[in-house]
Amino acid sequence: MNRNILISLDALGSNILESCIHRMPNLAGVMDNGLQVKRLKTVFPSVTWAIHTSVLTGTYPEEHYIFGNRVLDRNEGKTVKYFDPGYCKLSDLTKVKTLIEAVHDAGMSCDAVCWPLTQGAKGIRHNIPEFYLQNDFDSHSSPQLWNELQELNFPVTRYGAWSSDHSLNPLQDALTMDICSHLFINHRSDLLLSHLLSIDSFLHDFGLDSPEVLWAAEYTDTLIGRLLQRIEEAGEKDSTNIIFFSDHGQAPIHTELELNVFLKANGFHKWQGVSNGGSAFLYHDGPDRGLQPGSEERLEKVLLSMPWTERVIARENFQTVHFPVTPDPHGFLPDLILELTKGYSCGNDPAATETEHPSYYKAMHGYSADQQDMYGFLAATGPDIPRHVLIREASILDIAPTMTAVLGLSDRIGTGTALFDREAAHAGIK
Repeated sequence: MNRNILISLDALGSNILESCIHRMPNLAGVMDNGLQVKRLKTVFPSVTWAIHTSVLTGTYPEEHYIFGNRVLDRNEGKTVKYFDPGYCKLSDLTKVKTLIEAVHDAGMSCDAVCWPLTQGAKGIRHNIPEFYLQNDFDSHSSPQLWNELQELNFPVTRYGAWSSDHSLNPLQDALTMDICSHLFINHRSDLLLSHLLSIDSFLHDFGLDSPEVLWAAEYTDTLIGRLLQRIEEAGEKDSTNIIFFSDHGQAPIHTELELNVFLKANGFHKWQGVSNGGSAFLYHDGPDRGLQPGSEERLEKVLLSMPWTERVIARENFQTVHFPVTPDPHGFLPDLILELTKGYSCGNDPAATETEHPSYYKAMHGYSADQQDMYGFLAATGPDIPRHVLIREASILDIAPTMTAVLGLSDRIGTGTALFDREAAHAGIK
């Protein structure tokens, strides 16, 4: 049976790709000779941890309950970051069946390197979950693999330092891809999942049209080329399907909104905001939402009067962004959702004293999935992938059913539609 690799190129949105592709010959070759989705629609909010869970489950947050990168734990009264190991055990957070579980149930192996929210994923074999602190990598990576990599002199003791510093993310991505090559060739993964960070980090720090982002794209392409070359040298090219995709794009920003400063300054002392970049979740402090009559309506009215508000979504309208209307089992569902207009992002500084200030970052995501800047792309090649096929637009929910089709699994994962099926590809149907 043919084997498979799924790699996420974080934030390489379709519009960004157009400006960089002339410096990415390896990715361009995959796009030209295999299957390409020009515009891949993401989910709301367009942030990494929610999106990658949608990729693994083929469902929206209304079903898998991972609402963003950050939420509020009402019981603890603190912001939850899904990259915090105390909150990122996948099997505890969602009961929706994942692609990882489907692969395991079919008697095949799934390995992952720096894929978001895979700690505690059922059915995973070798795993290095994505974190930012070295102690978390040391404590929660698969012990057998972690020890093996250290014996082989892979610098895994630097994962935390290279992950938490944007300028060092290229070193992390190189290490991640070297481990991917090792797992795929020497441990013979049936499905290998991975996630690269450099383009996203450099977009945040330097902006869309910067030479630094162009360099990051070119550098990422050299890592892609190195992986493809190693697969070919190992004699695995003709039995390997490989899919690259991006989870979201980014949009330019100039101003950061400190939402909690705004709430207190306007008398909404029982409300708390949690940033997800271009959007924010608002929670009322009280049991069972504990809303005072008219409190939500007053806040919504004030927010809608502000120039930085794109829209405010009340809970009864959450289905419009594929969020559940009724509370989730963990109590992480917000009471209101605020989406900011272009040029603004929501800050996360507990020491802030000003409502607005110039943004440290140059670009951001987290906005509506309908925004053109938030669209990603997909490119695939391999023996089970139809060649020279261009699909104008598809959904990121289509990745899970596409992978189940390529893997020949009987389980149907998610609500999306397979971009092709294996039988059609072998029959030469375009």
